[in-house]
Amino acid sequence: MLKPTHHFEKRIAQRGISRAMVKWTIDHGEIKGDKFITTRKIIRSIVSKMNARITKLDRLKTKFKHFNVTRLIDKARNRLLVQKKIALKILAKGGVVVVVDNAALITAYDVDSYKKY
Repeated sequence: MLKPTHHFEKRIAQRGISRAMVKWTIDHGEIKGDKFITTRKIIRSIVSKMNARITKLDRLKTKFKHFNVTRLIDKARNRLLVQKKIALKILAKGGVVVVVDNAALITAYDVDSYKKY
């Protein structure tokens, strides 16, 4: 379990990054050193896979509409839609970087905000 620092809490509040975005970035992001990074390319790839799974679940629901599994299919579909919504928010920001050291969340920022000179 990663423990957020006071600095981290202040920065995500300042930069409009939600805890859900941070969790999504840690779960799906690319690891580079001490950073978890989600770029537009990574997010687009994951969202397209989510869309395919949502379509597949819709087909399953119509196929098994007379059975009791439709509630389970709806739950899975709704979880995917929530994850997709978070991914699209991150995509709108241009991506998110979360910096971690040992078991502590240090800071988080938008991918576009850090410029290398």
